[in-house]
Amino acid sequence: MYIFVTESSKRKQDRIDKYYKDFIGEYNTPAVSVLCEVTFTDDSSVQIVRVKLSLDIEENDDEFFFYCNGIEELKKLCDKTAENFIITEIDSFYAD
Repeated sequence: MYIFVTESSKRKQDRIDKYYKDFIGEYNTPAVSVLCEVTFTDDSSVQIVRVKLSLDIEENDDEFFFYCNGIEELKKLCDKTAENFIITEIDSFYAD
């Protein structure tokens, strides 16, 4: 589990890069999704969710909380954006 709630934005993004490179090095394939903790900006509630690292949305797919266009967009979600949540922790990457 990778915790970085209080880290600066740049440091969070650097750590995601490292974890992602470690994943690719170990499994020799890019990740398809990531399990992470999000904090909602409206009420500060926390939820563990799965984010898909592509915009390929399948019909009746309730497995994913959010779809993003790759690792770069995932890193941006560690900062306040137009979304109503911020990624506060990365648990693990998945190849399927």
